[in-house]
Amino acid sequence: MSSYKPYRVEFRGTLAARSPLHAGSGVIWHPLTDSPVSRRDGTPFDAPILAGTALKGVLRGHAARERYLLGIEELALQSLFGEQSGDESKQKGLGQGRVRVFDAARATGSPELVEEVRDHVRIEAEWGAAAREAKFDEEIVAGGTVFEFRCTYEGDGPNDDELLLLRESLRALQAGELRCGAKSSIGYGRVELQGLRSRSYQRNQPEELKRFLRDRLTHSQEGFDNCLLERAPAARPNLCWKDAPGPLSHFEFDVRLYFHGNFLSKDSLPPSGYPHADAIYFLSQGQPRLKGSSLRGVLRDRASHIQQSMGLKRERFDTLFGFANNDDSGRKSRLETWEGVYVPPQDGARPELLLDHVAVDRISGFAADGAKFAGVALSAPAFDCGFRLSLTEDEADLLALWGFVLRDLIEGFRLQAGWAVSRGYGEVAGAELRAVRISLVTAHGVVLPPQPAPPDRLRIELGESRLEDLNWCWTQAQRAWERETLAQAG
Repeated sequence: MSSYKPYRVEFRGTLAARSPLHAGSGVIWHPLTDSPVSRRDGTPFDAPILAGTALKGVLRGHAARERYLLGIEELALQSLFGEQSGDESKQKGLGQGRVRVFDAARATGSPELVEEVRDHVRIEAEWGAAAREAKFDEEIVAGGTVFEFRCTYEGDGPNDDELLLLRESLRALQAGELRCGAKSSIGYGRVELQGLRSRSYQRNQPEELKRFLRDRLTHSQEGFDNCLLERAPAARPNLCWKDAPGPLSHFEFDVRLYFHGNFLSKDSLPPSGYPHADAIYFLSQGQPRLKGSSLRGVLRDRASHIQQSMGLKRERFDTLFGFANNDDSGRKSRLETWEGVYVPPQDGARPELLLDHVAVDRISGFAADGAKFAGVALSAPAFDCGFRLSLTEDEADLLALWGFVLRDLIEGFRLQAGWAVSRGYGEVAGAELRAVRISLVTAHGVVLPPQPAPPDRLRIELGESRLEDLNWCWTQAQRAWERETLAQAG
């Protein structure tokens, strides 16, 4: 295949981080953290970047699933993104692909980059507490950071299947549907492509070639038009994706979570302003947060109890929450748990409590020497949290499992989160379901919505006010749950 194509499109915009980002560098040794982010020259103190290879992988992953709804063959996917290890694209001469995605550096005028080092600990399922020697930390780029985005496409013309796939992936990035970097299951990597602009050249026409060469030599930024992409209808009858990673249906839930009594999600940094305290509630960019990893652990534990009590196969639980094996194999979680944002009281005050504790010597029954400690907790806080569930056509029963977990969260059924739960901290009082957004695949026997979809749409979007659609989906999910349970019983 020729490396030169007559038609060229350039896309520019900015990537705004809506949550913390962790685009790892793969560096094993670092003076400040176990897992640093990628930086321009690889040194510990240079500016973080989003690698073009990582962004290209994000776009490719979405296009690989959505191409079935657009009726586009796999050859167009390989032609667009190039060779992958293990496929046959090298034999087809596809090279590096028609799209090039550049490294994304901090945008001009963006708020100052804020990097944080966050502590984590692996919980041992056997005893429900921190595993031995399982503490680790990682560096993240805080939400609100803005990066420059640029990619180019070279093909035969504006009607290329490859360009249709690329535009669909950019639309998903524009709509905030894609995730960049690691740990999306705990809310990292939510980004949104903003201010997208494009300009194109038909370089087999003399005037267009002249304009292309002039702009390239002068580094001109003129000729860009605003580009608001919409989901494309199916280009031809949709393809079958049996035994292949097909398109996903998405369910997003906005939930306000209320705590009863004291709550403390411990920060890794020493408390400032409290010289006698040993721990303080977790802060990010000066505001209290409920870590997605902490809340996810609570929900995972609850789902495990439901799975065991109802006799569901462990495989279905692992599909919902993901798993990792000792040989580095595993499966990505279908559920994202976003970081909770603190909801201040109406008077604007932040109710804080300085609480003293002391460890008791079990032999003498008195306070142990040097064992006094104190923590700064929040009193009965509320957090706005979010969840995103992504399912294939044969995973409707997982929506029912998630529904049981969400029900217990709303009712505050024996759930505790954060630090020192054995001392009465972190009792969940309940939750309020505030909004739901649904994106349903409507092809090949996937759950259909109450109303028929337009014939050229194999995916439909249901807005926040359509809670009756969610009830309809719950009914279908419960039927799938019953079929799964009966199949196991038989």
